[in-house]
Amino acid sequence: GEDGEDGEGEEDGDEDGDEDEDGEYEEDEKDRIPPELVLGGIRQILKTHSRLVLPFLVPQLAKTPLTLFRAQALASLSEVLGSGFYRYVEDVEKAFVDAVRREAERGNSPMRGEYLAHAATMNAHLQQDSVHGLVSTLCEAIQAPRAPGLETVMPHDKYAAVELVGRFASETKCDLLHSVESLLTSSMSLFVHGGFPELLKASVVASAAVMKHVPKNKAQDYIKLLKSILRDTTHDANTGDQVLFELPGLSVRNALRPFIPLLTEGLMKGAEKTKEISAAVLGSLVSLTSAAALTPYVMLITGPLIRMASENFAESVKLAILSALRFLLEKCGPRLKAFFSALQTTFRKALKHTSKEVREETVKGLAAMMKYNPRVDNVILDLHNSIPRESEESIKVTILQAVERVLSQKQTAQRVSKPLLSKLLATVGDLVSDQHDHVRNAAADAFGVVMQWIDEAEAKTAIAKRVTRAASDEWQGRHGKAAAIRAMAKAGGKGVDAKLVDSTLAPLIKDDEVAVAAAAVDAVKSVLLAGPAGNTDPETLLGCLGEAVRTRTGDVQSRAILALTAYGHFEPEACFENLGSGLTLQPLAEAYEIASKGDVKYDIRIAVAACVGYFQHAEDLKDSQKAAEKRTAAACKLLSSKGKTAGTAAKLIAAMAKKALPKITPDEYKIAIKDLSR
Repeated sequence: GEDGEDGEGEEDGDEDGDEDEDGEYEEDEKDRIPPELVLGGIRQILKTHSRLVLPFLVPQLAKTPLTLFRAQALASLSEVLGSGFYRYVEDVEKAFVDAVRREAERGNSPMRGEYLAHAATMNAHLQQDSVHGLVSTLCEAIQAPRAPGLETVMPHDKYAAVELVGRFASETKCDLLHSVESLLTSSMSLFVHGGFPELLKASVVASAAVMKHVPKNKAQDYIKLLKSILRDTTHDANTGDQVLFELPGLSVRNALRPFIPLLTEGLMKGAEKTKEISAAVLGSLVSLTSAAALTPYVMLITGPLIRMASENFAESVKLAILSALRFLLEKCGPRLKAFFSALQTTFRKALKHTSKEVREETVKGLAAMMKYNPRVDNVILDLHNSIPRESEESIKVTILQAVERVLSQKQTAQRVSKPLLSKLLATVGDLVSDQHDHVRNAAADAFGVVMQWIDEAEAKTAIAKRVTRAASDEWQGRHGKAAAIRAMAKAGGKGVDAKLVDSTLAPLIKDDEVAVAAAAVDAVKSVLLAGPAGNTDPETLLGCLGEAVRTRTGDVQSRAILALTAYGHFEPEACFENLGSGLTLQPLAEAYEIASKGDVKYDIRIAVAACVGYFQHAEDLKDSQKAAEKRTAAACKLLSSKGKTAGTAAKLIAAMAKKALPKITPDEYKIAIKDLSR
């Protein structure tokens, strides 16, 4: 019988008393057997005849809704349930999870705790053959999809299941080696529930308990598993895109503790592939953890990474280590000051690595460190002195990129001494006309950034000497000057004005050398989109692009069309104001009329859609398209009023818009503008 302590016991008249003539029950205390004696008797029977008794006993005890008496009975009998219990463990676990959930939803915390304690007691005594059923049941409860609309409601069933996982992994004497993957995957899948602190804490406790079952001699086998779990938890299963950039569970106190020793061991002592994966997972953990939660582990992570970064490993290993160091610097930069000297040495060596990817990652890491490094001049001087000494083109390019990246950061650039900036400007300025394309472009980028931090007088002198067009320029010099103007505009626009556009940039659009004209188009685009308004005339710039669309072919024309697309997309209001001038639509219409290649016509259609705002409001597509059609009609009307030639152009624009715009789908437009940049 049941004592009904939880108020849900079933009545059994024959056990509780005798029925009198009127159908009433009279309590007979003499005949009532204490529950302890009943359970004691059942325990003795189970010791010798468990296989015979279990099929009758367990289904009765595990009936749902589970009562507290039956929960106590299962916990009390768990030591003697025997090996045959594996057949019933799934039903019993489901009953316990359901009971814990039920009491939690009622707000009855003490009763919830009692059910949880009884379940944990029972699980701790399970034999090896019951482990699979228990694990599969709890993992299924944790990973079961939630009903729509319940995202903000505490998932008490998952909470109960993950708490039971934590207790089981902490208390069992069974071998869980083959269950670690399922248990860890399920527990860490709850790390995404940032709105439920208790659930996060329980999932962290469970993960730590499960990790203790990983034997030291097999620890490195589970690093791949951890990498997979982190990826699956933070990326969309359908698109593969990362959707979580900070994992709430990792920011719980001590969440990282079970993983750091495993990963540093793999990094220091594993084979090269293990070192690579360990460094990659360390980088992921750093990037997904809050700075506050990461702080206690900074020293433990940074030291091994720097030691391994100095070794000669394969490119992939080096890249993973440098990426992890960069994530650390970006997340906890000031905490790494003790390592800055060692990091500077590490980055200096890595800048000369044979792999382009390694060098690029090194540039990012160096820039991240320089935000907090007080010895800015020392590092910049070292980079400056390396430029003329370096004979390898690709490495020289990397050093120039490092200069550009570091000085793009205001907080770093403002701490560089003026004499050093002047020296640097002269050095990179000499390379703006270099014979090697990559060096020339990298030098132009560095030149444009350094220009932003020197005084006005020096800037004017540098422009006159390095940027203003001269009749004696070789094509490399003309190309470098166009690239330098582009870089100056993107870096802030200092020194870029209408005079420079008219005297240098506009003539370069017409240059016979395709590379020069293409660079000039890119420069016009940068000045138009990123340059300082007021220092340049938008109509002059649009006229330059229109000239390129109308008169050039191939790469130059394509870049000009793309520039107009970017203008319409990033500066819609300014673009709408200029529609009536014909500076955007007229050259596009003329080029569309004579274009023979389908890809050119397609690019023009996208440009026209951007310029008139055909897809400006994707959430209300019909209104957006109607507004675009009105804009186009108004522009044509305004253009027609300017004379016969302009009227002809207006008709051409109207005809093109009528043909071109309906041919574009929203998805096509979305894809076409995905990689647009200023």
